[in-house]
Amino acid sequence: MQKSRTTNRKQLDELLGSLRHVTMCVRVAGAFFQRISTLSRRAHQFASVEVTSDVLDDLRWFAAILRIGRLNAVPLTRFVQTQTPDFHIHMDASDRGLCALFPAVKQYVQVEFDDEERAQIALFNESGAGVFGINIRELMSAVFAAVHSAGYDPGVNASHAILLRGILRFTNPVTKQHPVDPAFLRLIQLSLDLRRPRDQLLWGGLLLAYFFLLRRSEYLFIGRKHHQYVLRLGSIVFQDVTGKNTLPRRATIVGIRLTGAKNNQFGREEARYHHRSGDKILCPVKAARWILKGAQAFKTRPDQPALAMGASSGISAEDVAAKLKSTARAASLDPTVYSTHSIRIGGATRLLNAGADRLVIKLMGRWLSNAFEEYPVLTSEGSKDLAQLMCS
Repeated sequence: MQKSRTTNRKQLDELLGSLRHVTMCVRVAGAFFQRISTLSRRAHQFASVEVTSDVLDDLRWFAAILRIGRLNAVPLTRFVQTQTPDFHIHMDASDRGLCALFPAVKQYVQVEFDDEERAQIALFNESGAGVFGINIRELMSAVFAAVHSAGYDPGVNASHAILLRGILRFTNPVTKQHPVDPAFLRLIQLSLDLRRPRDQLLWGGLLLAYFFLLRRSEYLFIGRKHHQYVLRLGSIVFQDVTGKNTLPRRATIVGIRLTGAKNNQFGREEARYHHRSGDKILCPVKAARWILKGAQAFKTRPDQPALAMGASSGISAEDVAAKLKSTARAASLDPTVYSTHSIRIGGATRLLNAGADRLVIKLMGRWLSNAFEEYPVLTSEGSKDLAQLMCS
C-alpha cells in the first residue's frame, strides 16, 4: 500500500486486521493506527479511495517500528496520552464464532454464529460484499464481553439471552502440555542410538532447544519445509572461556544466532549463549557438538538448517513429538500431554523453579511480553521453602 496511490475498503480492512496484532505486541505502534482506521471508515464499499499523505506517514512509522527492535521499548506515552486500563480483555473471532477472555475474573465468553450469520460471512469472504468482515466480528467479541460482564439484558427476545449466556464451550478444552524435565530428557537419551547421524541430530536439536527455550519453528522442519528464520548450522558458534571462537572439543561456551522468529519476522538478529553445565549428558555445549557431528555425516552446509538431512528434509516437529510421546508411554505417562512445546516450557519451568530471574527467562526465550509466565509449572522443588516463608 505504501507504493500505491489508491486502495479500497477490503484492502484497508485486511491491513487493519494485521496491524491490530502489531499494536497488541508493540504498544508504541498504537498511535499510528487511528488515521488508517479513519480512512477505512470513509472508504466506499465498491470504490477506490486515495491513500493520503497522513496514512503513508503512519505506514512508514509501522515499518520502522517493526524493523528497528529498539523502538519496541519506547513507551506509548511519548506519542499519545493514555490511561492505564482497569482490565484487559483478549478477543478473537473466526468464521465459526466469537471468543473473549477476561483474565481478571478468570472467565471466557464464547458465541457460535448461526446459519444466517455464517452465510453472511461466506458471502463477505468470497466477494467482499456486506459488513460482516473479520474486523467487525473481532469488535463484536469486545462488545459482547462488556455486555456480558455488566450483566445487561437487552430483553429483545430469547435469542439475545442465549447469546449473552454463551459461555459454554463448543470445542474441546485445551489440554495444557506438560514440561519435560532432566529425568525425562535422560530417558530420551537412553532410547536413542547415538551412533546414528539421525539420532545425533535429533538428540542435539532437542537438547539445544531445551537450554535455549527454542520454539519448534526456530530449529525444526514442519513436514518437509522450514521457516526462513530456522537456526542454521553456521549460526552455532563455539567459544572458549574468554569468548574467542575455538574448536568444538575445547569450547566452554556455545552461542546461537537467530535472525527472526514468530514474533520477529523482519530478521532482527539476536544472539544467546550458554556455558557448559558440568553434566555428562545434559549440556548445551555437548548438544551443539552432537548437532555438528550429525551434520558432518549429512554434509550439511553452514547456510542450511542445522538439523537438515540432505537438501530437502530434516528433523521435523513430528519426529520430535513422536519421540516425546513414545518416551512418555514407556515411562507410563500420558503421551497426549507431551508435544514439541513441552521442551520450551520444560526449560522455562526448570529455570523458574531454580530461582532464575524472570527477566533472564524472558530474554533467553525471546518473549516480547509477559506471556511466558503462563507456561512454567511450579513444582515441589520450586515451592520447597514457601511454607517457612509463610511462617516467619
